[in-house]
This record gives sequence, C-alpha cells and structure tokens, in this order.
Amino acid sequence: MSMISIRQVSKCYGTFAAVDDVSMEIEQGTITALVGTSGSGKSTVLRMINRLTDISTGTIEVNGRDIMSQSPTALRRSMGYVIQGNGLFPHRTVAQNIATVPQLLQWSTQAITQRVNELLELFNLDPAVYAHKLPHQLSGGQQQRVGVARALAAKPQVLLMDEPFGALDPVIRHKAQVDLLAVQQQCGITIMLVTHDMEEAFALGHKIAVMHAGKVLQYGTPEDILVRPAHPFCTQLTGTTERSLKLLALIKAQDYVTPQTLNTPLTLPAEATLREVLAELTWQGQPAANIANSAGQVLGSLTLQQILRAGQAR
Repeated sequence: MSMISIRQVSKCYGTFAAVDDVSMEIEQGTITALVGTSGSGKSTVLRMINRLTDISTGTIEVNGRDIMSQSPTALRRSMGYVIQGNGLFPHRTVAQNIATVPQLLQWSTQAITQRVNELLELFNLDPAVYAHKLPHQLSGGQQQRVGVARALAAKPQVLLMDEPFGALDPVIRHKAQVDLLAVQQQCGITIMLVTHDMEEAFALGHKIAVMHAGKVLQYGTPEDILVRPAHPFCTQLTGTTERSLKLLALIKAQDYVTPQTLNTPLTLPAEATLREVLAELTWQGQPAANIANSAGQVLGSLTLQQILRAGQAR
C-alpha cells in the first residue's frame, strides 16, 4: 500500500525546472532515500510533500489524501520533519522541544509528559537526566536524537528527513543510522530521507531514487541500483571500485549458505552480510566459517572462495 504518491510533479522557477515530471510510489512502512548531487531537486521534492514549497504541476497524495486539500499548517503537524543540524529551539528544554507539536495540537499535560518520556526512553535518553537539559548541554548525537524524537512526538505516519546526519562525525553518524532503523522498525513509520551519501542510502533505504537535474533517473532497490543501473550517472554515483563490496553488503549469509558443516573454529550469525563474513574471515585468517541462526543451530557454511565468487557474479 502506498503511503505517499507523487505523480508527474514539477517545480518551476520561470523557465527553470528544479523538479521535472517526477513520479514515485512510496510504500507504507518503508524508508526511501533520495540521492543525487547538489541542486538535483531532492530537497525540493521533500519540501513539496509538506508544502514548504508549492507544486507547479502534478499531484501528491499522503495516505490517499491530496495534500492540496489540507491547510499547510495541518499538513505539517501531521508529519515529522527533521533537518540537518536538528533545528532545536536553543532556549527550550529537551522536554519542551519534544512537546512542541503536541502542545500545538492541544494535547493534555499528562499525555504530553507521557509521550516525552516514552520517546526519550526509546532513544536511550533517561528522562530524569535529559528532560530538563538545554540543547547546548547535549552532544551532537544526543541533539540529533532529540530532533528525531520531536518529529515523532505527535505519532505521525510520515517522517521527512533532509540530510539529518550531515553534521555528525562518521562514528556518531553510523550509530544514528542504526538508531533510526531500530525506531523505524518499531514504529512502522514511512520515511523519506534526503542524502548525498550513497553509503547512507544503501544502509537505510528499502528503495533509492537517484536524481539528477530535477529528474528521477532510477527508482528501485539498492540491488537494482548497483546491479542494473538505468543510467550512466547511476553507475558514476555508486562508484565502481567498491562495487563488489557494496553488493556483498546487500546479501545475508543465510541466503547464500551451503548446507554443509565444516571443520572450522569460526561460527558467524546467519543475519551477517557476506561483506561482514568476508571481513571476519580475513581478520581471523580462516578460509571458511559455519553459519548459525539465532538459536545457535548451524545452517551450513561459507568459504572465502564462495563469497568472492558471489561478488564477481552479481
């Protein structure tokens, strides 16, 4: 089921088309990453969904309802929006920041307090410690988590994120991505994420839209983009030197395992990717590993040669 339907949407400034005849169906409960170079139109697409930017032509529906049938204020309060640098109000506490939209929607004080505490706990921020802190008293990663918590406060079905992790250092950025995936799976929310980082798009996106000069050149799964690029720009954007490693990062060990147990000291989880298995084999200096499920039952094995062949074949 589509949560967001974008149909032949364009945004023109005079004769210049910032977004040119874009169509996409965003499935409910998925993450869609919009990638492309600066000026490709990806942020404009996002801003048209919550009417921060007006549509020139075409239609956008959210949960089956035309966005133009709603007031911009009501529409924006019904969906979360996160920008780079989190946009927290500097003189409001963490709890007050998270409560912003519920207060506008006139929730009761009890309901707001309960929701604030629930979200802080969801993001592993103890309410007793963090609720009354000001943004400047938080680390960059903590500020980012509060920014996402604020966007989720009114329990929206849609979360729009424009370069949300761009200001974070690589280590914190990876942790923020892991946190977002966990929250998305727990809440079942539909996310559209703008990023210039292809690694981030591959890590988070169920689907990826590659944009260039206002157009969507390809819209598909990460594997589609890597294995079946629809345009030379898609190939250029994903790069070629690490293509095999990127492909291996999309395949789970359980999907490639050989049903044969080997005499090896190394046993790895079935949920690991082939890239992770390859890294562990190389690190441990082992030619093969047995693969076990979450219950500890060995499903079979994978050899170094099998993994290398998998990367070359796809």
